Amino acid sequence: MIEYRINLRQWRDERRQQRNQTLWTYLFLSLLLGAAVAYLWGMTLGKRADQLQASIRLLQSETRKHKPKADKVKKLAKQYDDLKRRMTVLQQLERDRMAAAHLWRLLPTLLPERTYFQSLQRQGTGIEITGMAPSMEAANELAMAAGNSCYLIDVRITDQDTRRRDAFGNSVWFKLVATEKRPSPGECPHAD
Repeated sequence: MIEYRINLRQWRDERRQQRNQTLWTYLFLSLLLGAAVAYLWGMTLGKRADQLQASIRLLQSETRKHKPKADKVKKLAKQYDDLKRRMTVLQQLERDRMAAAHLWRLLPTLLPERTYFQSLQRQGTGIEITGMAPSMEAANELAMAAGNSCYLIDVRITDQDTRRRDAFGNSVWFKLVATEKRPSPGECPHAD
């Protein structure tokens, strides 16, 4: 019997060398491709960083250019807040004043023609006004106008008396009684 022997060792060694060479080629190409990707990524990031730095420099220069205006706006805003605060305090003081001070400003606008006051007395919040009018209708018109004001409530005429005419032609003496009222904010245009 004849025995045949095949020596595959040389073939395996050649094949192993070929695989090793292919592996080293792929490894080299992978490293080369990785380096190229890293280089391109670095360039992209570098460009973005340069763009961001350019934007930051532009913003800084614009900020320096507009800083005086911004400071002026801040100063004006602070002055405006101070003015609003002072205005609020003044309005509060104005509201806290007794309504009689406002009455002196308001009463001339309430008076019908040829009607005048002879006296105005105040006790606490009660006000008593005596005066002369050309007719009872004029005295009642005054009472209605005073009742519609924002400084007086419970306005009524307690006494009316016909007298002889005075130098202005008035013939009705009247006594108007009312209670002083402190208007709430926004209720009366003169109070705010």
